[in-house]
Amino acid sequence: MTVSRYVEAYPDLFSQHDDRVHRLVEQVLGSTHDGRLWPEQDVSDLIDRVTGRISFEEYRGRGRRVARA
Repeated sequence: MTVSRYVEAYPDLFSQHDDRVHRLVEQVLGSTHDGRLWPEQDVSDLIDRVTGRISFEEYRGRGRRVARA
């Protein structure tokens, strides 16, 4: 598997996850951004959502807090 730019940029976030998680996160990030890297905290939140550590509501709430800041 080719290492994604997110895995290269934030290796600690991805080190404990398999290729399936890498692909899912890369698909979301690649389809919703204009080519720039997402901030590390946003990527971490998305990984938490993809892996089931947080609910959709929690994920959305985290995004709202960032937007208000």
